[in-house]
Amino acid sequence: MIITNFQQLNTIGITNVFTLQFFLRAYKIGDQGAAILGQEISKRINLSNLSMDISENCLFDIGTKNLAFEISKLKNITTLSLNLSFNQITDNGIIALSQQIAFFPKLNSLTLNLSSNTITYNGVLMLEQSISNNQNLTFLSLNLGKNQIGKNVSGNQKFGQFIGNLTCLTQFLVYLNQNDIQADQAAQFCSEISRCRSLKTLSLDLSGNRIGPDGAHRIGYEFSKITNLNFLNLYLSDNQIGTQGAQRFAPEIAKLKNLVTLQLDLSNNKIGDDGTQVIGFETVKLQNIHSLSLNLIENQISDLGASRLGQEISKCQNLTSLNLELQKNNFGDIGTQGLSQKHLQLKKLVLYSFRK
Repeated sequence: MIITNFQQLNTIGITNVFTLQFFLRAYKIGDQGAAILGQEISKRINLSNLSMDISENCLFDIGTKNLAFEISKLKNITTLSLNLSFNQITDNGIIALSQQIAFFPKLNSLTLNLSSNTITYNGVLMLEQSISNNQNLTFLSLNLGKNQIGKNVSGNQKFGQFIGNLTCLTQFLVYLNQNDIQADQAAQFCSEISRCRSLKTLSLDLSGNRIGPDGAHRIGYEFSKITNLNFLNLYLSDNQIGTQGAQRFAPEIAKLKNLVTLQLDLSNNKIGDDGTQVIGFETVKLQNIHSLSLNLIENQISDLGASRLGQEISKCQNLTSLNLELQKNNFGDIGTQGLSQKHLQLKKLVLYSFRK
């Protein structure tokens, strides 16, 4: 059942409801409204699937705490999705939320959108620790973008140290964009992810941080250990990776021989012609790949780099889907021709998109 206002709660039953979806974005419910909402939801003790979008609702720590306490009473929950983005939640609210997440013994799918709040490393650490207690989780999506996770973190503070305990996890989507995360922190987090050897699908957004060339290489190295991966989405735009970073990163990703889908965003990283060529050269080694998406916008790529990229991609004869984003570079007609569908001659290609 889909709920779009408070009044609808009075029209649904108590014991015969198993799925509820709330869409109350920008409804201005505040802390008091969140508490009332939680109390009403907790009465539906047979709920197994709960999805709540209460983003942009002037929610502070106390409201988050009260809401989490109430929904933790739902012991039959197997799928939980909470969108608390664009509120006023700090570490205290996240710690309160974390303490309650551990009370879902049947939980196997968890989605948390906490982007655009005021969360630091300490809040995330508690959240990770709590989530790791849910050993039945197979699907986990964490959106922590646009917070303050990387600020004022000392070298001995480990990032993501509990994620590796989720041994049943097969799908992990995590968004850490614009968090002032540096190379060591990113590498540590990816090292923990690599312990999840059951992963089949991994999506990581580290765009707009400060990982640099060394961080890019270490991310690739850690992910190369997840040999069962089939689907990989990596967003590393705006990270000062450079040519050297791309040249060291690409060979590591090429070790993932079971990949069938690769989506890679390296936009605005100044990788140049040499970095672009290596990306193409290493991609050819992924012989099982069917779907490839490369975002290389604003990377100082000339006709030479674009043509060489086309030469390498043309060797990926199993591709059925290809998306190339190369706007704001320095190549003209020669590079464009080298990346054209006619020039690539990929016989199995069904979906093709090229923007320059």
